[in-house]
This record gives sequence, C-alpha cells and structure tokens, in this order.
Amino acid sequence: MAAASQQEAMTQLHTVGYDNSFSQWIIAKASHSGLWQQLTQWTMAATSQQEAMMAASHRNSFHLDGSHYGNWWANVTTTRYETIRNCAKDVQNGFSLGSFTDPYTQLTVTPNISRFADQYVPELLADSSGLRLAYKAYKTRERGMGKEHMPAGFPDLNIDQMFFISFAQANCQNTPDIMKFNQLYENRYPSKAKVNLAVSQVPEFAKAFKCRPGQAMYAAKTCTLF
Repeated sequence: MAAASQQEAMTQLHTVGYDNSFSQWIIAKASHSGLWQQLTQWTMAATSQQEAMMAASHRNSFHLDGSHYGNWWANVTTTRYETIRNCAKDVQNGFSLGSFTDPYTQLTVTPNISRFADQYVPELLADSSGLRLAYKAYKTRERGMGKEHMPAGFPDLNIDQMFFISFAQANCQNTPDIMKFNQLYENRYPSKAKVNLAVSQVPEFAKAFKCRPGQAMYAAKTCTLF
C-alpha cells in the first residue's frame, strides 16, 4: 500500500529505505504535477554517468590501448581501487535481498548477500559513483543557472531530494520472482537493494534527507570512486 501522506512516506524512507510503496506515492503525486520532465532529465544524467563508471573496474584494467591484453593501471591506482573495492564489499553486509520463491523448488528462500557481494562490487561502485558525479554536475549547473522550481504537490520536499528520487524511480521494478532470482546470478540485485545500497553510499543523499546515525539509510562508511 502506498504511503498516505508525505510525512509517512519520509518516515518510511528513513526507516526501511526506498521501496514500492514510496514509489507508488511519488507516481501518484507526479501524475498531477510537472514533475515527469524533471525526473527524466535527472535520470538520464545519472544513467550516463553510471555507464561511464562501469569502465573503471579491475576487469577493464587489462584492456591495454583498446585491443591488447595488459595491465595499464599504475600500482597506486590498483592499490587504491582494491581498498575501495573491499570497502564496497563490506558495506553490503546487513542489506537484505528480500525473499524469493525459488522457481525450481517452490520454496521461499532469503539469499545471503555475502554470497553475491564480491561479484556485485563493480555494479555498486558504478551506481554510487555515477550518481554522485551526476549530482555534482547538477549542482554546478545550478550555481550557474539558478535553482529549478519544485513542481506543485511536494511542499516538504526540495530539489536535491527529488534528484535522488529520480534515480530511484528509474530503477523501480515490478519483476516476477523467477526473474529476480535469475538476476542474482547475473550480478544484478533487485531494485530495492540496488537503489538503497547506491544512495546510502552517497554522502550528499544523507545530507539531503537528513538521515541520522542509526537510521537504515545512514551509512557509517561510504565507498565511491570519486
């Protein structure tokens, strides 16, 4: 069920993170405002940065001059990346991948995130680092062109919060369990885990939503490439 009020929606965001009911609340409000155009442009900015960040992984460190196999990273780059990589693996501890109906046994299972955390690191770093770069670019544009106006219907939200909400909306899923289950073995997490992990790693998100220590979306440790 969608959150009935903005206050309930924000309380829910702080305690359990972004989920389908928060998404439904945004959709219901946005369909009566001019929000969709803004959500679309912010989403495109974040997505383009995410795709660029996928190149900054240990897998691509061996693509020497585009065609030859060879490690082109300096030792300091490799060391720094491994530090961030280990950090991104550790911060996944405690996050839930949800429960699924196993398509083969029909039993309800709750996957242990530690089984998938290492392989998911490049995706997490691309999401969080790309989102942070897109946000910084947005703030640079804002300084030059001024703040955008908030559409009607969101009296207690601000533009910075809506930037992160646009990222979440772009990754919203209505996916059968069998597809979610198979995605795990393709190094992709269900949308709730994907979104909440990514935004929790961006300090500007916690600042925008005033997340406090002890709340679900406040990360004691953050790891991004930039």
